[in-house]
Amino acid sequence: MILPTHQSQVVGPARADHEILTVAMESAHRLLGGDRSPAAVEQFANIQNLISEKIGEHFAYEEKQVFPLLIRENPSENVIQTVAELCREHTTLLTEAQRLSVKIQPIRLADSTNELWVEIMEFFSDFYHHLSKENQLFKSCS
Repeated sequence: MILPTHQSQVVGPARADHEILTVAMESAHRLLGGDRSPAAVEQFANIQNLISEKIGEHFAYEEKQVFPLLIRENPSENVIQTVAELCREHTTLLTEAQRLSVKIQPIRLADSTNELWVEIMEFFSDFYHHLSKENQLFKSCS
């Protein structure tokens, strides 16, 4: 379904972020599998940046731009409740990202441990579930 122009201009960047974040999660799966190539080192740095900065920026954009627009144009109780739930998840995921960032930033790919990878993959699993909910909301509001 095609979004109205103003809505697609606001929701479009959030959807694009979802694609970037999904690619990063796929990279994390490959790195977990033992890839230690030069490209993997760059991918690990991207994952560190994603966890440390990009996720917070993404959540802030959604809360300031996307969610208010969706509620304004779709003021149903379901949309309002879904947005409230997603904002609570933002808080939880951001807290976890900040905690993980402290652990992951000083580490090089070669120094990473299985324990760290378990934490990264658990975080990404929760994060992917959250993105799926957001994508469903975007689809239902279009």
